[in-house]
Amino acid sequence: MHIDQRVLEKWIDNCKNRDGGFGSRPKRESTLKDTFKALSVLSSKKIYSKNKRKIFEFVQSCKGSKGYGKRPKWEENIRDTYFAIEIHEILKIPLGEEKKIIELLNHYKNDDGGYGLKKGWNSSLWNTRFAVQVYSSLGKKSELEEGKILKLISDRKNEDGCFSYAKDRFSRLEYTYDVLSILNELNALSEIDGDRIIEFVLRCKKPDGGFGAFPHDRSSLEYTCNALCIFDILDSFDLVEESILRFIQKCQNIDGGFSSRPGEHSYMENAYYAVDSLRRIESAQSIR
Repeated sequence: MHIDQRVLEKWIDNCKNRDGGFGSRPKRESTLKDTFKALSVLSSKKIYSKNKRKIFEFVQSCKGSKGYGKRPKWEENIRDTYFAIEIHEILKIPLGEEKKIIELLNHYKNDDGGYGLKKGWNSSLWNTRFAVQVYSSLGKKSELEEGKILKLISDRKNEDGCFSYAKDRFSRLEYTYDVLSILNELNALSEIDGDRIIEFVLRCKKPDGGFGAFPHDRSSLEYTCNALCIFDILDSFDLVEESILRFIQKCQNIDGGFSSRPGEHSYMENAYYAVDSLRRIESAQSIR
């Protein structure tokens, strides 16, 4: 990998808390999101058996009556329930509570087939993506109202072929990624014009090699990762240039962690974006 993995893993270890979870930075409270991202970055051999029990105990402490919250006693939600499911998979521990999780999803489901951040809130592409991923992880995609979800996506499409959080808003990279992720799970990529989406993504690329959320935005690791995920889904990794790797490398700080862009503070989510991006690039290069 094109980064210093050793110092990164040391930084991640410094983000580990006594409760078994990981925070966004050293000495920050544990969250399910940061724990999932830490475990995703670490190689499996780093998840020692003595830590596995503590990690699992933290995950269980975030559990509510149907799903999981950000941290203990926080409101259950779809996103953190997805993170909990993925942590179970990483730790190779059976989940065994699918029925209750489906009840949670139905609690946030709207008549348009999408899912809101809270009950009664408008459907968001972001939360709908997490809902689709949960159904996929549980092996229950057939229970999704695919027709309604496709209609919801169509309503968020702009004239440039990309997507925004609401109708008639300007397109952004993260919402376009949400849509492609959903359609990829539903085997429905024929619903979009891949060439127009690639054209938009390339207009979001900056001279420093990174990508912004939209053409006039500045680069960040999050949107660079979104762009690479889109390239991956659309089988367009031939568009990846060396400048993208250099941007990712420049985001690694002297403490071993990663910032959103060079010169800023390290956060766990940025380490995840960096490593996920590099793994996708290396996987594509190995296939060529």
